[in-house]
Amino acid sequence: MLHGGSCPGPRAVRAERRSPMKKRKVALVLLHTGRPADLASPLFHANALFLLKAYLESRPETAARYEFEIVDLRRHVPYNLGLAVEQNIDIVQEVAARRPEVVAFSLYLWNVEAGQALAQVLRKFLPGAVFVAGGPEVSDRREFARMFPGFDVLVEGDGEVPLRRVLDALARGRRPRGIGGVSFLEHGRWVHDPRPAELAPPEEIPDVHAANRDRLEGRGFYLTTRGCPYDCAMCLWARQPMRRRGRERILAELAGLIDSPLRGLTLFDYDLLEVHARDPAFFERLTRLVRARRDGFGINFFINPRYLADPRLPAVMTALRSHHVLVGLQSTSPACLTAIGRSWSRPWLAALEQAPSALRGRVFLELIFPLPGQTATGFLASLRRLLALGYFRLQIFQLCLLRGTALYRRRRALGLRHLERPPYACIATPSIPEDECLRIGVLCQALNLLRDLADAAPDRRPFAEYFRRHPGALDRLLAPIDRGATSWDVADLLSRQITGRPLELDHAR
Repeated sequence: MLHGGSCPGPRAVRAERRSPMKKRKVALVLLHTGRPADLASPLFHANALFLLKAYLESRPETAARYEFEIVDLRRHVPYNLGLAVEQNIDIVQEVAARRPEVVAFSLYLWNVEAGQALAQVLRKFLPGAVFVAGGPEVSDRREFARMFPGFDVLVEGDGEVPLRRVLDALARGRRPRGIGGVSFLEHGRWVHDPRPAELAPPEEIPDVHAANRDRLEGRGFYLTTRGCPYDCAMCLWARQPMRRRGRERILAELAGLIDSPLRGLTLFDYDLLEVHARDPAFFERLTRLVRARRDGFGINFFINPRYLADPRLPAVMTALRSHHVLVGLQSTSPACLTAIGRSWSRPWLAALEQAPSALRGRVFLELIFPLPGQTATGFLASLRRLLALGYFRLQIFQLCLLRGTALYRRRRALGLRHLERPPYACIATPSIPEDECLRIGVLCQALNLLRDLADAAPDRRPFAEYFRRHPGALDRLLAPIDRGATSWDVADLLSRQITGRPLELDHAR
C-alpha cells in the first residue's frame, strides 16, 4: 500500500470488494511506558490510543470497515533496548500475529525510539501493512520524517478526524491526499499537507472512561480542555486550539470516574478556586460526588501560584479530600519566567512566602532546569529558599527542547545545547556548562526521589523539619555527587538521615 515508497494499488482496491463481514484490522500499539508512577491504568498514560479507538468505533462508516484493537505491550520490557532476542521476538509476535493492515503508534519522547525500531522490524513480517505515527513527537512532520523513517503516514495535531479520513482513503485504495495535518509517502518522497488538522467537536468524542471502566485502577487524571490559554515557550500544548467540554458533560464524566475503582483523581487543567468563585453550583455538585465515596477518595488539582495565600484554599482542599495541590511554578526567577513566556506569573512569586506554613507540605511544586538566563548559583539559591520555607515536595523537570516549540526555534540564538535525539534534554546554556548541568541534574533527580519517599510516608513533617534544621543540607549533598554518587545514592543518604531507613521505593533503579 504506502510503505516502501509505493502507493495504494490493486490490493487496496480489491479489499473494497471483500465480504462485508470481513473487516480490516487496525492495531493501536501501546508501547512500554517505563514507570508510570501510580497511573496504573493505561487509560491515563496512553490516553490518546483509547480516545482514537472510541471515536473511530463511534463513526458508523469507519466501524463498518475496520476492526480496532489496542495491542498492549506493557507486560514486556521495552523493545530494542539491549535485550535478548527471545524477549524482542515476543513483542513482534504480539503485533504480527494479529495480521493488521494498519499499525498505528502514539509517540512521545519516551517511546519514539522504541516505536521507530519496532515499526521497522514489523515491516519485515507485515509487508502489506501501513504504519501510521501520531502524537506529540510528530510535531514538525518534515523533521520527524527525517529522524524517524519507519512510518508511511504521519498525523500531526488532534488525530481523530485526520486518522478517520486516512482510513477512509486507504479503504478506497486511494492515497490520503488533501487531509490537513497529514503527510504520506508517495514514490519514496513525502507529501505534506501544511494545513492544520480538522478537529472533532468535543461532543462527538465518546466518554472513553465509561467505555473502559474495567481498566480503571490506581489514580487517574482528567482534562476538561484541549489546548491551553497560555503560550509557554517550552511547551506544545498551546499549539492546539482551545476547546472545552460542556459543563454537564464534564460533571457526568467526573461522576463516572469518582464512582469507579480509582483511588483518586487529579484535575490537570482546572483551578478549582476559580471554579469555586465563578460557578459555586458546579463546585457544590462536585464536592457531593466526592463525599459520596466513603473510602478516602480525593481530588488533587492545579492552582496558580497566587492562590497559595488565598484563605479559601484549605477549605476547598478539605471539601475535595485533596492530598495535595500542584503548582506549575517552573522558576522563582522573574527573568527566567519572562524568557520562557511566563511573565504573567511573575507577580505571584510572593505568594510562596505568604502561604500558611501548615499548607506548604501539601503543595507539589514543579520546576524546570536549566532555563535560559539561569545560573547554577541562582538556581541552587532558589532550591535552598524553597526547602527552608517547607516546600520539599518538588518535581524538577529537565528542560527538553521539543520540536515545534518556540524555545526549540530560538535554541541557537539563546545558546542552548541539547541532545539531538530523545529526550532532547538541554545539557548546557551560556551560563551553565555541561558538567554543572549534569551535577545539578543529579541533585534534582535525588530531590524528586525524596518527594516520592515523602509522599509514601505516613508522616511528612520530618521532611520539612529536616531542611529547616539543616539549612546547609543541599550543599553537603553536592559533595558525594562530585565523587560520583548517583541520584539514588543521594536520595538514599537523605532517607537514612530523615527516616533512619534506607531508600525503598517501587521504582526501577
